[in-house]
Amino acid sequence: MTEKTEYTDSYAALAKRMAELKTNYGALPIGDIYGAFMGAGGANMLLGWPNIQNRRVRSINTRPADYSKDEIAAMVNAPEGNERGLRAVSSALSFNTKTYDLILQTYQDVLSYDWYIYPAYTAEPAPKAQQMREYSMAEKIAETLHIREKAHEYMGLCMQYGKIFATPRISVDKSHNKVNYAFLQQLPEDWCKIVGFNNGPGKYTVAFNLMYFMQPGTDWRQFGDLFRPYMPHFYDVVTTKGKYVYASAKPEIDTEKFRELEISSTPGSPMWEAVGSEWFYWVTLPADAVVCFEVNDRTPLVVPPTTGLMVSMTQIPNYEAAQMEIVLNPLTSVLTGTLETTDTKSTAPNEDPIRVSPSTRTLFEALWYQMLDKNNTAGIGLYLAPAKDMKLQTISDTVSNTDITSTALSDQILKAGLPALIPTTNDPKVGVAQLSAGVIANYGNTLYHCFERMMNWIFESLGLKTPLKFKMFGDIFSRREEMEAARNGMTLGILTDTLRYDAMQGHSILDDIAISEFIDKSGVLERRIPLVSSYSAKQEKAGLPPQAKKEIATDDGRPSEPGSISSEVTEQLNAIVQKLNELI
Repeated sequence: MTEKTEYTDSYAALAKRMAELKTNYGALPIGDIYGAFMGAGGANMLLGWPNIQNRRVRSINTRPADYSKDEIAAMVNAPEGNERGLRAVSSALSFNTKTYDLILQTYQDVLSYDWYIYPAYTAEPAPKAQQMREYSMAEKIAETLHIREKAHEYMGLCMQYGKIFATPRISVDKSHNKVNYAFLQQLPEDWCKIVGFNNGPGKYTVAFNLMYFMQPGTDWRQFGDLFRPYMPHFYDVVTTKGKYVYASAKPEIDTEKFRELEISSTPGSPMWEAVGSEWFYWVTLPADAVVCFEVNDRTPLVVPPTTGLMVSMTQIPNYEAAQMEIVLNPLTSVLTGTLETTDTKSTAPNEDPIRVSPSTRTLFEALWYQMLDKNNTAGIGLYLAPAKDMKLQTISDTVSNTDITSTALSDQILKAGLPALIPTTNDPKVGVAQLSAGVIANYGNTLYHCFERMMNWIFESLGLKTPLKFKMFGDIFSRREEMEAARNGMTLGILTDTLRYDAMQGHSILDDIAISEFIDKSGVLERRIPLVSSYSAKQEKAGLPPQAKKEIATDDGRPSEPGSISSEVTEQLNAIVQKLNELI
């Protein structure tokens, strides 16, 4: 008989055990059981729990939230204190309003994200071998960072959330010219705050709320060594108030201990803050450790640049509902009549001649609107009132059921500056399309500058002998013209256009050299049959169909005269000269 072994390191066994605890200790709230589990060291297991880690990854960006139209309007009018709320609205609209998502996607896709690296001038250039080695290292870093893909991703995130904060994590082995790893790790923008400006790679000085790491499944080691200098002091002052270890409670800051230990003078210049029941522990991150990516450089507010569209976008479902009502029950005719009046000769001056009293008129008016409301989607509505001279008024032209929503969508696209890139009519104007394309194509240049600052700082921090610069450019509208300009520049001997041409082809100058050398050594060129002309091969060796002999025309265009040298005579003379050369 064999005994079945149950492994306690599985999530299924853990969930089963938690359910048993709930059954045996039903009088205790589940929060207390969870708190006891955390106090017994269960936090380390949460680092590998798939559901919790999935929740942590999804929370890197602001989660969607439902707000009413009036609440959104209030936040748009006062964005300084509603940055997180506006980001949540933008996230929700990207899911429930296709037009809003299409606008974000259009801004994201109009850029081509081409890039190349070029050497800068130096008075004492390094030897060629060292230059090529360092240039190769820079290319490896950029390729390992997946610059093109990250730029495309961050463009969409910046349009949706306003700004994105990331820390470059790079490890290189210069002795072996090898990149161990290189990637951009995004910081959760809900826990970041812009507190200043600097001339570093990120432009802004950023503070981070370390209370983020008091959430289940989070660990400061997930961000490398970025938060290592601040965590010992943070753990000295953060506390959970409770009589028992299993009693769950929100973590708080021991302000007295914070003052006694002089935490404010430690690295990062920590500062605590309490807003209601929520605590904040802010530390200022190094200027060269965090890069801020943005598309709107006019404001330090971390809000989407599409806030002006939010109120209108929330009304799109109302437009669609009105359109559906017209489709189901179009208004084609109205029955009108007049109320009976008394004889004006028998009434006193300034007396109301209508027989129905004002209160009764108000009653019939309420009944009228009640009837319209009940019969809006039911067909014919009957309204009884003391009226005479009843007439059926037929409406010849009703509102088109397709004009309501299309007009609303056209208005939103017009506000977004995309009237021709996202056509809303059957006759988009070419001139408007070109102008709109040019404006939208330049909208992403700010993001290009962010990547250029970051990459230039990375190259400078490596201490290379050859100063290198990073350039990002391009959009889908001017790509053909730029490609042709680069091709013409190479024809004229402008060597810098070679870098741009290779970048638009999707490879670097080093790839160009490697590909050319590979093809040259592969022997494939010897298998290619070149085009044959009168200067490269004779008629009988060209492999072409036989052609009639043609005489060489004179310079003045006149036909050959008797005794002139024809093409046949010329070939004979060339053959004689070749034989004489062989004999000599």
